[in-house]
Amino acid sequence: MVSLDELRKEKVREKHKLLEVKLIYDQPNFRLETFYFWLIDFLRDSLKLKVEKISDFYSASAGSFFFGEMGQRMAVLLNQGKSLAETINNIARSVISIINEYKLIENRLRLYDDIKYSDKDTALAAFKALKSLWIDNVDTEKGGASLRNLSTKLGYTTLLDIFFLYELGNKIEYLREKSIISDVLAQELKNRDIVELEKKNIVNQRVINIAKSRLEEFYTWLENSEKELRSRKDILKSYLKHQINAFVTYTEFARPYFRFARRLLIKEYETPDIVNVFETAMVELVLLATGDEQEIEEWDPVKEEKIKRKYIPLYEVSIKFRALPTVVYATERARMYSFIGRTDFEFRVYLVTKEELEEIRINEEIQDLLYIKGMTDDFLRSLSYAIFNVFLWDTIQSDVNLKEKIAKALGKSIDKIRRPEDIEWSDSIIEIIKKEKPQLLEGIEWIRKYLPKEEKKVEEKKEEKKEETIVSVAFPFISSFSDILYKIFKFIVTFGISELKIMKNLQKKDVERKSKEVLDKLKADSTDLGWKIYSSFKKTFRLLS
Repeated sequence: MVSLDELRKEKVREKHKLLEVKLIYDQPNFRLETFYFWLIDFLRDSLKLKVEKISDFYSASAGSFFFGEMGQRMAVLLNQGKSLAETINNIARSVISIINEYKLIENRLRLYDDIKYSDKDTALAAFKALKSLWIDNVDTEKGGASLRNLSTKLGYTTLLDIFFLYELGNKIEYLREKSIISDVLAQELKNRDIVELEKKNIVNQRVINIAKSRLEEFYTWLENSEKELRSRKDILKSYLKHQINAFVTYTEFARPYFRFARRLLIKEYETPDIVNVFETAMVELVLLATGDEQEIEEWDPVKEEKIKRKYIPLYEVSIKFRALPTVVYATERARMYSFIGRTDFEFRVYLVTKEELEEIRINEEIQDLLYIKGMTDDFLRSLSYAIFNVFLWDTIQSDVNLKEKIAKALGKSIDKIRRPEDIEWSDSIIEIIKKEKPQLLEGIEWIRKYLPKEEKKVEEKKEEKKEETIVSVAFPFISSFSDILYKIFKFIVTFGISELKIMKNLQKKDVERKSKEVLDKLKADSTDLGWKIYSSFKKTFRLLS
């Protein structure tokens, strides 16, 4: 991976570096701001280059007023940021809590769905699971009168088993008519009517009566609890949307505080220029300007074929300033500083590929945003699946047409999508939902940016290569006599080698020759522009040649 430090260590014309000039300016008449903004305006407006600041550091002597002023400003920003971070943390915890509760309700509601729609065995298992939930969460509140406690007493040991094994036939029919349970399940449960057990007189009547009363309570709970759970689910969904939007709002509000506080951090310079009791400051700035990219055909020795590579001229202006902070305006609470002193300028020109430029940016990019941005973006990215499960699954489950399109996009059959976990959320899936049901994404569509992007497979069009004989290589249809002689010469030099190797060698040499010509011209133009930046700077500020 290429870094700017590695490029700086290179010798001129060694690999990337084309030009390096250093200029020292020690004149108290000019302030640093004058130099800096002239360079930005000249590079951006006059030369039409893309300018970015990749380094901005400062340091100050510990005993200076400037150091104390910056420390106070940073403390104010950090205190405000800390308060916002605590709020963000509380909201994040509430989001996790809401999602966990939602999952519990969703799992519970699956049991209610199973007793309505599933096959006999699945429905029966879900019905028994609901009975267990009622025993554990509702009946247990009766204390000593609960079924579990009663079943431990003499004469009531069969009570719990009867509750699980038998039903009230008339109530089962009522549940079926209300569509609370399916016809298949109702038919199975009717075969377990407790009346038949009562007729046999093999169980104490008191036990039968208690079992009947508890079954009545269970059926009432079964009917009402589903409505309550679905209502609770809708409330949680609305609350989750509110909390997520609040989380993002507070995050966006907090980012500037952390970003600016980080920018006020003082860099430690191991230099004798800074003395603790002197009013001294060091400022370090680096500007990068890039020209237009140019695509050049080159020969790849590994693949043994032509490839296209993009090159970009890169202009670096590095400024190191040893300054005396001077108060130009002051109030009771704050001061405004300007800087005068010695300035070291370094002008460098490089030629890099597009990939190398991206590596340089990654290595040199200021990390001021990563603390708060990483904390929030990573959090939302990890929760994106859960959030879409909450807001979209119910509609997908009920809309067969939408479910079919999503299944097709996932490469699955519609029968394989039974649970929210069966959907692998991606940007393309959200795009399908946006086309079919755009109202579902209201207030949450922005979350799609945290989903993984599908890599686009670029199909390279292979050029059809016509088989060429040795004669066609030596005497192709060409417009100039000099090119004919050049081809004949290449044919004589490579005579005796296999035809395929001849063509490869000829193609390689031709590509290398052309790419060298284009690269040399690009390097020369980039170097000339580098000299222009340097000379224009000197002339503007009337420096000696």
